[in-house]
Amino acid sequence: MMRRFYALLPLLAILLIPTGAWADVWQDPETKVNYEYTPGQSEAGVKKGTGWDSNDQAGCPEASGDIAILSSFTIGGETYTVTEIRNYAFAHCNNLTSVKIPNTINFIGIGAFAECWSLHSINIPESVKYLCPCAFMRCALTSIDIPGSVESIGYQAFLQCSRLETVTIGEGVTTIRGTNVSDHLDGGAFSWCFNLKKVTLPESLKEIGTETFGGCNKLSAIELPKNLEKIGKKAFYGTGNECERFDVYSHIEEPFALNEVFDGNGKNPDENTLYVPAGTKAKYEATDGWKEFKNIVEMAMLDPITGETTVNTEGLGNENLSDNVVNYIYYNVGSEGYDASDKSVVISQTTNMGQITDATPGSSEVKNNFNGLILKVAAGKGTITVNVKTTGNAQLVVQVGNQTPMIASKTEQGDVVVSYDVAEDTYVYIYAIIGSSAAPAHRAAPADAVKIYSIKVTPGATGIDTVHSTQSTVHSCYTLDGRMLQGQPTKKGVYIVNGKKIVIR
Repeated sequence: MMRRFYALLPLLAILLIPTGAWADVWQDPETKVNYEYTPGQSEAGVKKGTGWDSNDQAGCPEASGDIAILSSFTIGGETYTVTEIRNYAFAHCNNLTSVKIPNTINFIGIGAFAECWSLHSINIPESVKYLCPCAFMRCALTSIDIPGSVESIGYQAFLQCSRLETVTIGEGVTTIRGTNVSDHLDGGAFSWCFNLKKVTLPESLKEIGTETFGGCNKLSAIELPKNLEKIGKKAFYGTGNECERFDVYSHIEEPFALNEVFDGNGKNPDENTLYVPAGTKAKYEATDGWKEFKNIVEMAMLDPITGETTVNTEGLGNENLSDNVVNYIYYNVGSEGYDASDKSVVISQTTNMGQITDATPGSSEVKNNFNGLILKVAAGKGTITVNVKTTGNAQLVVQVGNQTPMIASKTEQGDVVVSYDVAEDTYVYIYAIIGSSAAPAHRAAPADAVKIYSIKVTPGATGIDTVHSTQSTVHSCYTLDGRMLQGQPTKKGVYIVNGKKIVIR
């Protein structure tokens, strides 16, 4: 027998429900979605259901297939803006496969899409402020992006979404609610999402509730943002128990005591690693809940380069070049990343930055998906000069922050110069593409490589080395976005010629 949940709702959620009475119902003839409205008022909502004991009690029992919720509709010359998806509106609509929500919606009610067994695709627009308890429990979603407009994720919002693989939570969310102690269902917002493999948490997050990710068997790592103040009991209980290990990357500078948060993680708990900010290992070793990790490792930390600095790769053969900082540069090029014969750092693997959401040195995203070098430039203008040689189908990529990267080939050793102008301290990513830039990460043939001999940062420089008053014969000429020209430039502008930036007038 199905249980009723509306009598057990947390007080906070009840207070968020609009109390005004709805007088009339209009049904969209195309989608069969029912809308409630009051004549003379400007706002309307998708009709409220009474629970989910049966399909007949759903607000929109006839809705099926791929539908789009209207942003507005007009009756009797009056236009009503749809701002809410009311409680249980689509609960038990088992034939519903996808829903497009307009950006007029600011409220997704309790159990709004609960137990829509076939619902595999839905968007949450930036207009949504409230994501209430049980909103998407037991749906067939495979991925979900929660926008920064949402402030809190309700109890059991995605409980037992067994096909859910990736979750991205936007900046703005401060609380992920845990188990509702008065509810007959156990579990937090994402409990028992058996296929969940990747979770991106925002810097704004302050609280992870009880059992939030409990029983997420395939979640093998988690990145904890620095502003976290509370993690509830069993928040990660049993995560990763289908994986060899469960690693935690904590950016919390002042660790607080935990109670059974990470119990039962991974097949081999002794191999689990806790990565912590530089200089905090002793604090974590002395704090309950964290000190149970047998492997506690301090993450790499990069200081911004404030003055003219040149870093040569000569002599790096004895350094660890996997997830390590040496002389202002973060290296993650693996055990084969140094060529002793010509004293260069070798990048022979494609990096697809589109696969990386947290590009912080030492983060799990970078450690697992980035092959290359990272440095940090201080706020202001300047240039980055990379002395490099590319072989085979490999190309050098230099990317300042999230700006458009510069791509260059250098078949003979020489300089590639990239200018920057940033308002704050910014990471610079130096990596390679082998063939197509859209190719997935893979190990290249030995002939395909980017070989780096030195990196020079010159703050305050304009990046313009030479000004030509007229066009002249040039060789190895590239546009600023890395496209190689055939012969001399045909238009006025700024170009990179033989590794130097020039102006053609």
